Amino acid sequence: MDSISSISIDSLVQQYRISQRTPVLSLENRKTNISARLSALAEIKAKLDALFSTLKDLSLSGASSKFLAFSASSSSTSVVSVSASSAASKGTHALRVTQLAKADTIVSSQLDSTATGVVGATGAGEKTIRLSVNGVDTEVSITLEAGDTNSTVLSKIATAVNESSAGISASVVADTPTTSKLVFTSKDTGSANAISVEDVSGSLLKNIGLDQKDVSKRKAATGTTGGFLYSDIATLDANFNVDGIDIIRGSNSISDVLTGVSIELKGTQAPGDPPISITVGVDKSAIHATIEKFVKEYNDALTTITSKLTVDPDTRVRQIFAGDITFRNLRLNLRAIGSGVVSSVVPGNPRLLSDIGIKTNADGTLAIADTAALDEALDSDIAKVADLFSTSNGIAVRLKALTEGFVSSGGQLDSTSTSLNSQLKNLTNQIKRFDEQLDKKVERFRDDFARAQSAIAIAMQQQQTINSILAGFF
Repeated sequence: MDSISSISIDSLVQQYRISQRTPVLSLENRKTNISARLSALAEIKAKLDALFSTLKDLSLSGASSKFLAFSASSSSTSVVSVSASSAASKGTHALRVTQLAKADTIVSSQLDSTATGVVGATGAGEKTIRLSVNGVDTEVSITLEAGDTNSTVLSKIATAVNESSAGISASVVADTPTTSKLVFTSKDTGSANAISVEDVSGSLLKNIGLDQKDVSKRKAATGTTGGFLYSDIATLDANFNVDGIDIIRGSNSISDVLTGVSIELKGTQAPGDPPISITVGVDKSAIHATIEKFVKEYNDALTTITSKLTVDPDTRVRQIFAGDITFRNLRLNLRAIGSGVVSSVVPGNPRLLSDIGIKTNADGTLAIADTAALDEALDSDIAKVADLFSTSNGIAVRLKALTEGFVSSGGQLDSTSTSLNSQLKNLTNQIKRFDEQLDKKVERFRDDFARAQSAIAIAMQQQQTINSILAGFF
């Protein structure tokens, strides 16, 4: 009896719980399997998403085609730099630069920095000036105080102009330790942005050496008198020649001379210098990178799907989607398109990826095996390579249609994941309900066992009492 009473109720309860929970093990195994399938689906979706994104780009045609990648080079980048867009055309051009575009600049007279001559001649109070750039007038007000030094007056003008929308930047330059000048500079280059300034109220500009009659004549500045840095307005424009044609532009950044080519003028040439050679051609490195990205993402997707379908021939261990008809068909279709013929290309153009140096390996993955063949195809006619991917049944077009059905919102992977998550939720609820019922049974078992122990303890106590009484008779 002592051995019975000393039995741990917690130990018995634990054993009882384990024995009663056996039916749940199969539910938990199903949960584990579903979780593994969801994890595998997420891995496959990530690979297909990456591939689909690239395929969307590769399936574009016309001006949007990712294969219309051009590069431009200059024989002298210190004189001119160039870049090309998809609208460019292959070719070589001769360019000569004789004049760069410049910002218009007006400089005030040289003024004694600490003197007060300007405010003395102009008077204190609010003064208004008018600034004109490219046909737009802007009026700016400056408040002078009695006793303002010439340097202070110039700083007030510069601050007011810079805070306006006049299209002009202003600064005060200390040209010597004791003198200063005010400088107005147009924010944009070219004769169209030539500057004009005049007094509206007061004579502030006149008193710093920018009299209207001198400004209107574009009088040149000197070391001490105010005026324009470039008195001839024509010198503000860029002058250059392309393929024998003289061209004038108001900026050194030019994109409207050669279609699809941006030109940046950086320096000028002497009359005897040879012209700069501008070469526009297919950007093979960019296209190589695009194709390499496609090959990698295609291989990643195919390899990942294959890894989920295998059955080990020795151990017979089956991967999570072994035998799954949906993913078996997806793998087969990926391989068929990647190695298949594109019938929609113009006769005589590449019809297979192998025609441009991309071979299909035994496992269905792709490899750029012959870069010389790819370069030859790009040099021959980039449109032929583009058609292989983006014609009506081109490789990218067909692969895009195939993968879209899996990765799109509400597609095959989404619906499968939704179904599995629903099953997972139901199993979790079943296990929860079973455990709740088991908890109640365990409590009843604990109560019954406690009562049994109590009864045993009472019986043992009674037995001891009887034994004690009987011992008194002997």
